[in-house]
Amino acid sequence: MVEFVRGKLLTGPSVAILGSILLIVGGILGISLPEMQVVMAFFPILYVTFVLPIILGLIGIAGAVLTIIQKKFTNFVIIIVGLIAVIGIFIPIFLAFPLVMSFIYIDPFLILIGGILSVVIQEE
Repeated sequence: MVEFVRGKLLTGPSVAILGSILLIVGGILGISLPEMQVVMAFFPILYVTFVLPIILGLIGIAGAVLTIIQKKFTNFVIIIVGLIAVIGIFIPIFLAFPLVMSFIYIDPFLILIGGILSVVIQEE
């Protein structure tokens, strides 16, 4: 899990990429369930629950990749995406459906931890 690219420790972006991939998988699995498609036919607002994690996951991966290639301030993008995802899993929009559907409820925290690690462990 600890890699070096040009002398930079990549633990934070690696954790953020893992959390982003899990978030994307959760969104894709949720939107592809036949039971959910029946429910979403009656309540189209639930599409937000499954599309938002895919969008946040893609932004998280883009931020982590940009952090790896050493663009400035991209680790804050990872933190913002992680905060939106963490807050979103606790906000219900319809009965028991949260704003951001996650795979195993740890993936938003992985993105947030990866962003914090990428800020704390910076290049000398």
